[in-house]
Amino acid sequence: MSGAVFAGPLPHPYPERDGAVAGALVRRVADVPVPPRRPYQAKIVGRVEDGRIVPITPSAFAARSEGPIDNLFAAAEEAAAAEAPAGSAAVPVKTVAPVAFAPVSAPAPVSVAPEPQTVSLFAGHGGASDAAADFSRYGNRSGSLKQALDALRADDYKETIARRNGLSDPLDQKIVDYFLVRAGDNSVTSAMVIDFARRAPGWPSPELVRIRAEEALSRENPSPDTVIRAMGGKAESAVGARLLAKAYLAKGDRGRAKAVVDGVWHTTAMGTSLELAFASDFSSILTIDDHLTRIDKLVALHRFDEASALKVRLGSGPRAYLAARIAVATGASNAPTLLRQVPSDYRRRPGYRLAEVEWKRRQEDYEGAARLIEGVNRRGIVDSDAWWVETRIVARSLVEKGDARAAYKLVSKGFADGTTESADEAFHAGWIALRLKDGRAADRHFADLQKMATTPISLARAGYWRGRAAELRGDKGGARTQYRAAAAYGFTYYGQLSRAALGETSTGVGRPPMPTASDRAAIAKSEVAEAVRRLIAAGHGYRIYPLLDHLAETAPTAGQIVLVDELAAKADQPHLGLMVAKEGQRRGLPVGRLAYPTSAIPRTAKMPQGLDRALVYAIARQESLFNSGAVSPAGALGLMQVMPQTAAAMARELGISHSTGRLTSDPAHNATIGAAYLAKRLGQFDGSYILTFAAYNAGAGRVSEWIDRFGDPRDPRVDPVTWVEEIPYPETRNYVQRVMENVQVYREGLGTGHLAIGSDLQRGRAS
Repeated sequence: MSGAVFAGPLPHPYPERDGAVAGALVRRVADVPVPPRRPYQAKIVGRVEDGRIVPITPSAFAARSEGPIDNLFAAAEEAAAAEAPAGSAAVPVKTVAPVAFAPVSAPAPVSVAPEPQTVSLFAGHGGASDAAADFSRYGNRSGSLKQALDALRADDYKETIARRNGLSDPLDQKIVDYFLVRAGDNSVTSAMVIDFARRAPGWPSPELVRIRAEEALSRENPSPDTVIRAMGGKAESAVGARLLAKAYLAKGDRGRAKAVVDGVWHTTAMGTSLELAFASDFSSILTIDDHLTRIDKLVALHRFDEASALKVRLGSGPRAYLAARIAVATGASNAPTLLRQVPSDYRRRPGYRLAEVEWKRRQEDYEGAARLIEGVNRRGIVDSDAWWVETRIVARSLVEKGDARAAYKLVSKGFADGTTESADEAFHAGWIALRLKDGRAADRHFADLQKMATTPISLARAGYWRGRAAELRGDKGGARTQYRAAAAYGFTYYGQLSRAALGETSTGVGRPPMPTASDRAAIAKSEVAEAVRRLIAAGHGYRIYPLLDHLAETAPTAGQIVLVDELAAKADQPHLGLMVAKEGQRRGLPVGRLAYPTSAIPRTAKMPQGLDRALVYAIARQESLFNSGAVSPAGALGLMQVMPQTAAAMARELGISHSTGRLTSDPAHNATIGAAYLAKRLGQFDGSYILTFAAYNAGAGRVSEWIDRFGDPRDPRVDPVTWVEEIPYPETRNYVQRVMENVQVYREGLGTGHLAIGSDLQRGRAS
C-alpha cells in the first residue's frame, strides 16, 4: 500500500515538550488515591447519551495505557494542580495576569502566552500524493458531513473514508480527518496522518497526531532509513520509541538506540504486551539495573502487573527485590519477611530504602520513617516525587503528633525536583515554620512558593500565607502588602481570605466582558470555531470538546473566551462552556461571572427551607461542572453527583417518586435530591460549612475521624483555616476550598449576600 512508502517526516508537536508521552494513567498518591484531572475538571468520565456514556474528558488518550510516569506523578491530584503552580517540565503551564477588575492593588501583570498549537515539519517534503492514494482505496461516496461522522460513530471506517472522499468542502474533509486520526484505526496510514497535519497546522491535539503517525508508521514496516528520517530522532510514544530504537540498532548505532530505549524504559508505562516486546527487542542493551529502575517507577504508580511481568527477565535477587517492593506497596502482611529476604546488594538501592520508609509509615512508626528519610543520600534516587509523597505524609503526621521541629527538618530535605512538588515542599516548609512561630523562615519558604506560582489559586495561596507570616513577625504593613497581592484573585479561597483580612466585602468578580469587534472577527474567521459550528449543525455536538479546549487555551482575550462559551451553549452543553470559562480564568483572563453560570439548575428544583441556594450551585459546579449527565468513576450521577443508593434513600425521606435514570435525565430531580442531602449534612454538623463540604466529598465517617485527630473547627479555639489545611486527603482539602470560594461568588451573583468567608468558616460555633 502507498502508506508504506513514507515520504515525509512525522509531525512533531510542541518543541518544548520533547519526550513527553501523552497518556492517562492513574497516579498513586500514598495518602489518597484520586484520578488525575486538570484543575478545572470535575470528576466525571462521561455524559449519558442515547443510553451510553459518551466520554467528554479532555484527554484524547483516556483509554490508553501509555504515559510518562514522571509527568503524571506531578498531576495526580486536583489539589496538587490547584495548590502548586505549574506542571512538570515536560508539560508547561501558562502564566497568568492578575484579575483586572479587582478593586485592590494587584501585582505586576504576567503575560498570558497561548501555547503553540502547530506541528514541526521539514520544509520541502511532500506526502500528499501518498495520502491521496491511501484515501482513494476506499472509494468515493457523495454525501454530507453528518453521514461521514455517523459512519465514524458506528466504527465503520471504510464507509467513513468513502464518505469523506465524497465531500467537496475542504473544511468538512478536515473535520472528518481530525476525528479519524483521533480514532487511531488501522485503516489510517501514516501518510494520511501527515497529510492532515500539514493541512491543519493550528488544530488541536498535536501530540496525539504525532502518536497516531508513529503508530501508523510502525504498522507499515518501513526501512530503518525511512524511520530515522521520518522521526527526526525523537519519539512521542512507546510504540514510536520502539520503532526508532530498532532502526538505530539495524544501522549499528547502539548509542542512539540505548538513549531512546532508556528514555522510555525508565519513565514510561506501556502495558505488559508492549513491555515484554521491548524487553525482548532490546535485551542486548537493557541491563538488570535498567529493569530495576523501571520496577521502581512502576511500583510507585501501583502498576503491579506490568512490574511483575518483568520477572522473566530477572534473577533470584532482583525477583526478591520486586516481590518486596510490591508487598510493601500493597500493604501485604508478609512485607517485613520479604524485605528481609532481599539480598544485601539490592538493599543499597534507594528504592529499597523507600519501601522501608513506606512500611514504617504504614505501621504508623513515623519517627522510624523520619530517621530513614534523614539518612538518605539524594544521589541515585530514581523517583524523587515518590520520596516527596512519603516525606510529606510523615511530616504531616509528625506535626499531628506535636513534633513540628522534626517535621520541619524533613520537609527541608529537598527531595522534590519537579515544579509542582517543589512548590508543595515550599508550602509545607512555610506552613510548619509558622507552627514553630518562626515568621522569617516561614516567609522565606512562602516567598519561594510565590516565585514558582503561575496560577491564580497558587498565587493567592502564597500571598495569603506570606501575610500570615508577616503578622507573626509584627509587620502589619508587610502583611497588608501581601494580602493586597493575594486579594487580586478574589475568586479564589485564599484571595477571598486576603480580601476579608483587608476589610473588603466583595470578591471583585464582575460581569463577563463584552466581546469587541476584533474579538468577533477573530472567532468568525477561526477555522476551528467554524468546525465547532459545523459539528453542532451535523448533530455531532458531543464531539466539540477538544476543539473548544483548544480555542480556550489559545484565546488571547476574555472577550474571545465569552464567544467560545457561546459556541458551547449552542451545542446545549453548558458544562463545556464552564470548562472554557474556567480555562480562561486559570490563565488570568478577566472572565468574571462567566465562570459561575446560574442557568444550569432548573428553577423547578425544590430547595429545603433555609438552605442558601448558593451552596447548591457551589457544590454542583465543583462536582459535575453542571453536567446533568455526568457519571463519576465511583458511580455518582448527575449535577450533584449523587450515589444511586443515597438518592433512593433521600427520595423516600422526601416522599417523592424516583428512579435512578432520573438522576441523569432530570436535572431538577437531581438538584432536589442533592439539595436535600446537603441540608441533611448541614444539620448533622450544626451548620458547619467546613464539615459539611468535607463530608460531601469524603464521607461523614472520615470527618468524625478528623475531628478526633485535629480538633473541631466549630470550637472557637481552633483556627478553621489551619484545620482545612490539616485535612490529610489532598482531594478533600482542595474540594473544601474550591466549594467555599464558589459560595462567595455565587452569593454575589445570585444577589443573596456578599463576601463572608470568615464567618462561613466559623459556622456551627455556639453563639
